[in-house]
Amino acid sequence: RHPRRVGTQDQGTSSPETATLGPPQVETGSAQDPQAEADSSSLLSKHGLVDPLAGFAKRARLDPAITPSMAWIRERLDRADNNNKNKEQIVRLWPPSQDVLLQSIHNALAWKPQARNVPVLKFEYSDAAAQHNFDVLKQHDFDLDKIMMSDPHSPLRPGSEFRPVPILDAVFEHHPLWAKARATMLLGAHYYLSPLDDDLRRKDLEEAVLFGNHKSAIKHASATMETLKKEVSKGWQLPIPMKNLFDIPHLVLTPVGMAEQTKLQASGERRPDLRLTHNMSMVFKASGTSLNARVDSSKLSKCIYGFALSRFINAIVELRRRHPRCPIFLSKFDIKSAYRRVHLMGQAALQSCVSTQGLQQAEESVLALLGLCMTFGGRPNPAIFCEVSDCIVDLAIALSQCPNWSPALMPSSYAHVLKKPVQLPDDVPFAQARPSLVQPPVPEAGTADGFIDDVFSANVVTDRNAQADRLAQAVLLAMEVLGRPNSEFEPLLRDVLLSLEKPEAEGTPNERLVVLGWLLDTRRLRISLPEDKYIAWSNDTKAIINPPPSDHGYVYKGPMESLEGRFQNVATVIPLVGHFLNHVRAATRRAVQFGRTRLSTLEREQYIFWLSLLERARDGVSMNTVIHQ
Repeated sequence: RHPRRVGTQDQGTSSPETATLGPPQVETGSAQDPQAEADSSSLLSKHGLVDPLAGFAKRARLDPAITPSMAWIRERLDRADNNNKNKEQIVRLWPPSQDVLLQSIHNALAWKPQARNVPVLKFEYSDAAAQHNFDVLKQHDFDLDKIMMSDPHSPLRPGSEFRPVPILDAVFEHHPLWAKARATMLLGAHYYLSPLDDDLRRKDLEEAVLFGNHKSAIKHASATMETLKKEVSKGWQLPIPMKNLFDIPHLVLTPVGMAEQTKLQASGERRPDLRLTHNMSMVFKASGTSLNARVDSSKLSKCIYGFALSRFINAIVELRRRHPRCPIFLSKFDIKSAYRRVHLMGQAALQSCVSTQGLQQAEESVLALLGLCMTFGGRPNPAIFCEVSDCIVDLAIALSQCPNWSPALMPSSYAHVLKKPVQLPDDVPFAQARPSLVQPPVPEAGTADGFIDDVFSANVVTDRNAQADRLAQAVLLAMEVLGRPNSEFEPLLRDVLLSLEKPEAEGTPNERLVVLGWLLDTRRLRISLPEDKYIAWSNDTKAIINPPPSDHGYVYKGPMESLEGRFQNVATVIPLVGHFLNHVRAATRRAVQFGRTRLSTLEREQYIFWLSLLERARDGVSMNTVIHQ
């Protein structure tokens, strides 16, 4: 991903170079001063590129409350996409010279946020707060953008979870994804939606009100309400009266559910857990469509999360090939409440509404909640957040390659979470890497990658790079550069960008670490299924092979769908076992169609065979068999 996503440049020079990188990315200039913006626009024009926000940054400096129309925003972004669609070259200016990069990071860290202002909207779960919010919306002609953009120091303003864009411009200017990430931080996340006739929308709204919420949410009503109230207190959900839903233009209501999950323990026992889900794929009869179905995916950035584990394993093997007897240390950090860091534009927020029907206690009222931040049910959200998280990962890689950067001289304030690196005994031999079909573009000292809210790194310790935690320190610093620290006064509950719940266990450099659900051993070059998952998945498989007598031989779609996904996960690490998914998929399709099914003899035998495949995954396979050969 580095330099696959972005161009590389000698850290000792600032001269640009050009190269063919397939479809070009939109670049944007710095908004720090008019001259810098003019120089950037001139450079973009020279190479035939268009800044999608050209002119807006200047106007925003003069009037922080300015809000361009939705048509203007869409037209500018569409023009940028169309203008660059057939270009073959992109100016490779990121990362800049190390002196420029380090100075920009130093300036970003020196910035201190002002105290946040109390929002004009109220974030309490009460009838009074809901009525107040509706009155404010009505006073502003139901223009959420105007309300959220009116106060530059409001916690509701788009980009308020990050450092100011003019400061980040100096760090990420010319990064291929920065133009869209910058637009999202300035204006909020934009959903490219096909239009929905207003009469059909109102009929869908009537149907949604009658439907209420999914049975899973009603079954766990107390936990669902607790979660929704917590989201209200953090400013993620805006309460409004249910009686006024039809008075708000463009509003779309979707049901919520509670996914029953389990947290696996080391013993193999699982503790029940629940996760709130927003069903934005709900199809209503009147329109015959859903919010997710109306998304124009062609205008979203290419999302590269799906191949993160494969890329990371290939990088580890490449590092071992270059350094046969040097330890490789792994670290992993979580971005706290990842999607919730990104505010939605008003149009998207109005179409991300949920209700508490069937969830409230006897003394509580039913309220509607407008989603002001991205949810985990929106189809565009992975691609939008990818634009932000990739900037963190690429900055960490660029930092680790700066010879003049020292974690001791420019540390992250999160550095205290790192403990002494954990190294395997000296008598554990170093497995040797086999030649790969291709040579991954892995930096000499190591690399990093990401999957939504997880950022993980591999750091090789050599004579030239004796720091086992250099990349881990770089990831922490990159997260701190992007995320806004808490101010002296925060009117709404807020956490910093780094999840502080388990960084000591996962962030401390280790030669063995669980990454994306798999135990990676860089000394032995093995990847294996953790013991707790092996026990849990095996028990689930046995429950399908031998259902309880009370079910009369039937197995149900929920457990079968879950287990098929787990088997597919195993197939990504041991590709050949995918051949033994045919009968599993056939049985699952039948269960989905009828709600339950009975297994044939052949299907039961295949599930029994999967018990041995899970055992093989637990014992582990060589990373050499997973790379491109």
